[in-house]
Amino acid sequence: MADLKIKLPEVDLGKVDTVITVQGTKGRLGEIHLSKGTIEWWPAGNSVNGKSLNWTEFAKVFELNGNAIKAKKKAAPAKAKAAPAAKAKVPAAKAVKPAKPKK
Repeated sequence: MADLKIKLPEVDLGKVDTVITVQGTKGRLGEIHLSKGTIEWWPAGNSVNGKSLNWTEFAKVFELNGNAIKAKKKAAPAKAKAAPAAKAKVPAAKAVKPAKPKK
């Protein structure tokens, strides 16, 4: 299985292809070239005979030949920790002088 680590920001594909190098356990497998109109596969060691599909054809290939998978459930958003309950402000007790005994 290929060891793939990638993080792509959302970018508008311009005039230059975006290239993703695919590495297998035994070395480079090839390159995927992404452009506005096509996706291309260029096998390692073969800079002459690549394979190309437009995006509609690419979608059909996956629909017809891809393995069925289920979407992973998205993790529930972490509950915000409640702020510690504020202690009710109780007015400080006033010192009360003891009553003088009646004579």
